[in-house]
Amino acid sequence: TATRERTVINPVSLLNVITPRERTDAATALGLDPRAKTALISLGSGALGDDAAVAAAAADVLRKAGWQIATTKAALATAEHGLTGVHVLRDVYPLAEYVKAFDLVVSSAGYNAVHEFIAAGIPTVLVPNVHTSTDDQVARAKALGEDGVAVYVDPDDGPQAVRAAIDKAMLELDELARAANDVGRTRFGGAQDSAAL
Repeated sequence: TATRERTVINPVSLLNVITPRERTDAATALGLDPRAKTALISLGSGALGDDAAVAAAAADVLRKAGWQIATTKAALATAEHGLTGVHVLRDVYPLAEYVKAFDLVVSSAGYNAVHEFIAAGIPTVLVPNVHTSTDDQVARAKALGEDGVAVYVDPDDGPQAVRAAIDKAMLELDELARAANDVGRTRFGGAQDSAAL
């Protein structure tokens, strides 16, 4: 395919075609208190690697900071994280519809997750999954971290790095939200680009 004519398009995001619910509506639908500072831990299905230590570290630092915490549990997930005091969101799809319920997200760096949370302007800590064979999550997360759009966690640095990244993100919520909003508005129109082509 290297010699074929091609066109590069912007990233495609569900938020190109879905309008998220407002915060109170989204939080209430998920069983969350819309008045509380709320974080989402969304590390993927768990089918490609053990993320229990990362989830536990994230939940611990957020709980100590007094945040309300939710985590996703997809049908493909191989195990429960076993986190206490955390709201479990089972098979919520599309999650993009509910993003305004969250003030901070700790997420893997999969294509859909990145292009929904960032496009929605949600401050995000990216913990890339290194067990994917066709998705370079490390490169995606590192680039966004270097651009100041998200906080990048090197997967080799372990749970302590996750704690430090969340502490940093909590101090920079407004700056991260602004940077994510700017990128989401200017670079994530790939659905429309594809349709036009």
